[in-house]
Amino acid sequence: MEAEKETLSNPFLVTRIMSGIEERDNKGETYSQHTAYLKALKPILISVSLAAAIFIGILIGNIYFPADSTRKIPVELSYMNDAALESVEIYSQL
Repeated sequence: MEAEKETLSNPFLVTRIMSGIEERDNKGETYSQHTAYLKALKPILISVSLAAAIFIGILIGNIYFPADSTRKIPVELSYMNDAALESVEIYSQL
């Protein structure tokens, strides 16, 4: 088991990592430039995704409940006077 726990070192790994760092430095790209783009891009992406979510929600709501499928109230209910059915004065005298 001790032989399996030993890790073999790769002599070219350090060379590849260092050359990658040097290439990045030579291109002029820095970490701060990338973070500046991300800081500017993040609020824009959040706003766009929020607007898209609201739009999709409204669209789905209109598909689920179309405007022309509303139920009509019977004529009898429109003539009903709820105030005349029970008087509040009856309950105030108790």
